[in-house]
Amino acid sequence: MIFDTEANQLTDKEFEDYCLPFIEQIADQYPNRIGYFTKNISHSKFELLKGISNLQLTVLGTQHNIFKELSQTHLSLQGNFSNELLAIPEKSDFLMALNEYIDLCQSFDVSQRSGWIASLDHGVQKITPETNIHLFIEQIRTKLA
Repeated sequence: MIFDTEANQLTDKEFEDYCLPFIEQIADQYPNRIGYFTKNISHSKFELLKGISNLQLTVLGTQHNIFKELSQTHLSLQGNFSNELLAIPEKSDFLMALNEYIDLCQSFDVSQRSGWIASLDHGVQKITPETNIHLFIEQIRTKLA
């Protein structure tokens, strides 16, 4: 897995000139066995990544509403639940935020969500209530399976 969380900091030209050749080289060396993770990249960077034929396991981390992109690619896309929302201390407030996220996901047909991976943004903060993590996992598994 290649983790490139700062690709969004590069211009499209810098990404194409400096990153893309290395990604392609690694993907060619290990065809269909390499995943590439980045987040919030431009549409043109996304299009460049889609053109790498040996990069079949690509995961692009994006904001909540990624389902429009899924129908336009063979790639897997990771839609993130904000770690700030995950850290909401009041259970009722957390459940309200989680239900909004799940409602958004459910507003798309299961076929439109094919290839989508639910995730926890940048992971779990130290202040995150453990019960919120359990609730997140339980709700994703039961309501979006």
